[in-house]
Amino acid sequence: DNAFLNGELEQEVYIGQPDGFVDSNHLDYVWRLHKAVYGLKQAPRQWYKKLRETLVTMGFTQSQNDVALFTRDKFWAFVYVDDMIIMAKDPEEVKAFKAEMKEQFHMKELGPITHYLNLRIVRDRPNRHVYLLQETYVKKMLHKFGLTDSAGKATPLPVKHNLSKLGETEAAVDEPYASLIGGVNYCVTSTRPDLAFANGLLARYMADGAHGERHWQAGKRVLRYLKATKALTLRLGGSDKVQLTGWDNSPTLKGWSDSSFGDCQDSARSTLGWCFSLGDGPVSWSSKRSTCVADSTTVAEYYAAGSAAKEAIWLRRLLGDFGHVQEEATPIFVDSTGAQSVATNPGSHHKRTKHVDITHHFIQEQVEEGKIRLLDIDTKENVADIFTKALPRDRHEYLVSKLQLVPLPVSLAAVGTLSEGE
Repeated sequence: DNAFLNGELEQEVYIGQPDGFVDSNHLDYVWRLHKAVYGLKQAPRQWYKKLRETLVTMGFTQSQNDVALFTRDKFWAFVYVDDMIIMAKDPEEVKAFKAEMKEQFHMKELGPITHYLNLRIVRDRPNRHVYLLQETYVKKMLHKFGLTDSAGKATPLPVKHNLSKLGETEAAVDEPYASLIGGVNYCVTSTRPDLAFANGLLARYMADGAHGERHWQAGKRVLRYLKATKALTLRLGGSDKVQLTGWDNSPTLKGWSDSSFGDCQDSARSTLGWCFSLGDGPVSWSSKRSTCVADSTTVAEYYAAGSAAKEAIWLRRLLGDFGHVQEEATPIFVDSTGAQSVATNPGSHHKRTKHVDITHHFIQEQVEEGKIRLLDIDTKENVADIFTKALPRDRHEYLVSKLQLVPLPVSLAAVGTLSEGE
């Protein structure tokens, strides 16, 4: 909270005299603020502006691809409000940076990172792996919703779920549904891509009066699945296991995309899913309902591939900030030869796609420029399948393993654990 005091206000802001500091001789006086304080709506913005100006003065450049990232040669700083993660190849440069920052701000050094924003981070240096897990956060979620002692579930949703708008005879329930969905969403965006489809589907009914008992029970089932799988960690790093002819063996950005045609019972829209990996583990994933109705499976798959292509271009630029320039086209694996053909031979499919909005043809340009390459993959091996539909247990567990969601090795179990009271 004290970090906000470094922010310098640009507008005139006044506050009433705080309790304990009231001037009895001037009860009608107010205080004019020169520095931002916690709780002031301008405070986060002014603190960020101050920090950015300081880093730029120190020779850093703010990334155009992520405003939280600052780079300087082979040194990277990640900012989240008043927390900062720094990474560099030269330990001496890290020491010099810390000393320079301490001259500007009052700082608390926490050492090598083990926890960040409710994430526990465990590094396996010999095998070049990083494990991300949220077991403490999951336990708090289970306790909050009274499911600590509940039985676990093998999958987030049943294959034949009945999630749709409330029927005329159904009543809305007064339960903390939005809180549950929001809590699960933090797991989805951080360490649990296997929950992306279920959480995205449930989130469609978050509005007041839009969810009934079956939606609430489905939400609790997702938590029961989390209970059964809370030991899973997201493993990052390692080396590529997918080898492509003509490609080197260094970690290469690669993606998968898929679509479930017209599966939304309320709008007939398709669910689009994709994920990208660098090395063994996934670094980005998404499951969302299409913004428009597709009239065929080919068009639905084409929409999914186009959405994945946009993410691929952003990831390519972001990797460039880390000096890992993607020289070759980024492969995106799809299980639709029709979608591949539309993207790579647009002229021959004009009649088929003339109704498609121009924004969806972004992928054609990227393929032509050599930034994206669509490759065929067997449906059984398409990792993105887990982002588009509820799957049977065997299929779900297979794709969970492909996503590098694995138990933490016993040899690393005690690394980075917090002692009681921390």
